[in-house]
Formats: sequence, C-alpha cells, structure tokens
Amino acid sequence: MTQIRDEKFMKMRRTLMAVMALFPFLAKSAMAERLPKQPIFLPFAVAQKGSVLTFDFEAVENNLYTFLLLLKWSENDKTENARIAKFMGDGVYDPKTNKQTNTGMPIPLRLKISRLDPAGEISIYDEEIINEELQSMGPKELEKVAHRIKLPTGNYRVHVEALRDIPELAATPIQFGIYIRRL
Repeated sequence: MTQIRDEKFMKMRRTLMAVMALFPFLAKSAMAERLPKQPIFLPFAVAQKGSVLTFDFEAVENNLYTFLLLLKWSENDKTENARIAKFMGDGVYDPKTNKQTNTGMPIPLRLKISRLDPAGEISIYDEEIINEELQSMGPKELEKVAHRIKLPTGNYRVHVEALRDIPELAATPIQFGIYIRRL
C-alpha cells in the first residue's frame, strides 16, 4: 500500500516538475503574442482635452524609439491644407541650439512610458510635451515627433493624454505612433 502511494506521489511530482519547467516558456510566449511590435499607429483624439490612450508594446531591439503624432487630411481641400499648415512648423533648425525655430501650433501632451517588469511597472519617462517637432510631411499627412528615447529590449506601457482642447483638429484623423529609429 505504501509502495503504491509512493509511486503515485513520484508520478505526480514528475508531472508537476515538467509543468514548472515549461512555465517560463509558456509565460514568455503568451506575453509575446499579446504585445504588438513596431511600428504601431493607433487612433488618438488629441483634439479633446483629457483624451487618453494607453497601450503596451514590446521593444524588439535595443535602439532609439520615436513617439509621434501622425495627422492626415485630404490633399485636394485648400481650406484643410491652410488649417493644417498652422500645425506644421517649418522644420528649420537653429544651428546654435539644434532645435527647430518654428514648431507650429502646439499640441500639448503628457507622455508616460513605463517598463513592465515581473516586479511591477517602473516609470522611465513622464513629461508634458508642448512643442512637437516636424519630422516629415507629405501631400496628405505630417508627422510631429513627441519624444525619442533609447529603450532596451523588453515590454513597455505607454500612456498619452491630450492636455488642451484644440477645435482646429477636431475633424482631422490623428494617430499616435511608435517606431524604431535605427542608429
């Protein structure tokens, strides 16, 4: 009787050990399936004060990550083009400060970036951004950089909040995005 009980115990123990050995791989696999990789572009109602966008992502390589706003519009609408022009800035840099001289009409944001560790969420960036720099512009869209930060590989949470009502942008489709800017 004792021998049968010992055999059952040993079999149960071996099964438990096998499951425990697989657990780190299963957890990592589940996390990798859940978190999007770059580039990421999500709709964001930046024209409405208090609008919040929170999402998790995986930094797939140790590199510089760009966080930006992408504004889109119809290229054939002259009124729309003139309205968007106020937000563009000119992209010209002051050689003394290495900053853009005219960043256009501000789109105030609060950007928080946290690293997701097994121990919990660790804040690595939390700032108000007032003057995003023009990065690029095409006939139907423009990109304004909110922040660039070097991130090691890992899992992160982004929380971005619109800090002011901007009626001029209410009808403009805007996305908040992240992509790797390779060094």
